[in-house]
Amino acid sequence: ESMGFKSADPMALALAAMANRVDRTGDPDASLGVTAADVDETLDKRPPERPPGLVVVASLVDKIPNLAGLARTCEVLGAEALVIADAARTVSHRDFTAVSVTAERWLPIRDVPVRGLVSYLRRLRREGYALVGLEQTRGAVDVNEYRFPRKTALVLGREREGIDADVLGVLDACVVIPQKGMIRSLNVHVSASVAMAAYNLARAH
Repeated sequence: ESMGFKSADPMALALAAMANRVDRTGDPDASLGVTAADVDETLDKRPPERPPGLVVVASLVDKIPNLAGLARTCEVLGAEALVIADAARTVSHRDFTAVSVTAERWLPIRDVPVRGLVSYLRRLRREGYALVGLEQTRGAVDVNEYRFPRKTALVLGREREGIDADVLGVLDACVVIPQKGMIRSLNVHVSASVAMAAYNLARAH
């Protein structure tokens, strides 16, 4: 992955262990007690909308374990919503439910395909959201120094290529995570988690 981060970090190890437990049972949801009926109920009974705040836009992310980790982190850190492509198929996939730990039951997940992403972002701007990309690009601001507005759409890029050029063109700003290592690349879920924590810290002051 372009944002790949090779590390024995505790969260990554815990998620891997969880996935391994699921694989050994032969039942994709056995370790979490989630059944196909539970997934159907989740899709039929959407979580209530949350107050306007941080919308994490991940329509360009296509690896299901990353999307599941994003859902879990968004729910835990109180994001307003997570935006992904092909939501119904994604949240019912065994690799998603193995990692999400039912976050999709509590977190609003919006379905926006890649082809409709620019239009969706423009709509968010009309609704008062700042469009902020998480991207290593010229002019990007240190994520720890950026003054996040309360209504922020955090736009994530593809795992290898980053944010598409047409999407970059509509953003208000980009933020970057300072790095000191040689790899200079983090997994998209890890990067988004850092940015979400920075948003919460900035809004707390």
